Amino acid sequence: ILKAGGFIQVGRVNGSLNLARAIGDMEFKQNKYLPAEKQVVTADPD
Repeated sequence: ILKAGGFIQVGRVNGSLNLARAIGDMEFKQNKYLPAEKQVVTADPD
């Protein structure tokens, strides 16, 4: 999340998404300069 330019605030991705729910939200996967596995939110394990 941090490497893709996002952040965690109060346990939420970019202050708005609960981590468990965030996997399906496409607005956090739109960085055209990063591959899918490097986006703010990804289903790939670390």
